[in-house]
Amino acid sequence: MKKFYDQDENRKRFYTVKEAARILGLSTNTVYKYLEEGSLKGRRLDDHGRFKIPFSQLAPYLASEDSIRAT
Repeated sequence: MKKFYDQDENRKRFYTVKEAARILGLSTNTVYKYLEEGSLKGRRLDDHGRFKIPFSQLAPYLASEDSIRAT
């Protein structure tokens, strides 16, 4: 599965909360909750700015979803 993500040149390196929620099939509130808990790691652009979430934080959730579908 890792090779698929490494070879995909069209994917972005960082995602907004809204984009991450869409990709993961979650609500934006859930993504904010995960960021608060530390389940997802992201960075704020400034003290009150938007979060940017690296793809590396989303990939494990996507890989586990694929393994669930395979069983």
